[in-house]
Amino acid sequence: MKTRIFKHYKGGRYLVLINDAIESTNGREGRRVVVYFSCQKETWHTREYKEFVEFVEVSGVLVPRFEEVL
Repeated sequence: MKTRIFKHYKGGRYLVLINDAIESTNGREGRRVVVYFSCQKETWHTREYKEFVEFVEVSGVLVPRFEEVL
């Protein structure tokens, strides 16, 4: 498993531990999620994979929500 550092379009840095996990659920199909750690807040997070890799509009320009930096 390769860990990588990503920058959020708003500036935060995140260590991505697992970039394609399956959410555990009861009675429904699990979603693909990314498991990552906030370097600033020192907290763990998950985000739906399709949101993690999507582009967002900032000042009329599409930019990646998260961009790999290391």
